[in-house]
Amino acid sequence: MLAASSLLAAPIVVALQMPAHAACAVFARTPTVNSTYDTVIASGGRSGCGSAKQILVELKLNQVLYPDKVLAYKSGTYTNVTLRPEARCRDGSHEYFTQVGGAAGSAASGRKRVTGENC
Repeated sequence: MLAASSLLAAPIVVALQMPAHAACAVFARTPTVNSTYDTVIASGGRSGCGSAKQILVELKLNQVLYPDKVLAYKSGTYTNVTLRPEARCRDGSHEYFTQVGGAAGSAASGRKRVTGENC
């Protein structure tokens, strides 16, 4: 009986684990299409970061046997951000992709094939 009462009097200690912080990362998403406005939209940036760095997000057109063409870009110095440069769709069938670079790091998205006007 004495042992049971001494257990009740003992302080209860609960260990709380702090949530893990997400690592700072640069990301590039596959472009999307807005057929209402006949545009292709890139999306990229950085997340989980604690300090500001320069970042550049580009919407690029894949050109076989030529350097890829930058159709639109957005840049600046940010801690965490998602930037969305956009450009009009090109006639015909083309592959577009997102390229992210700058002091923050680099990443590239998957390619999206878009055909014709009004995407």
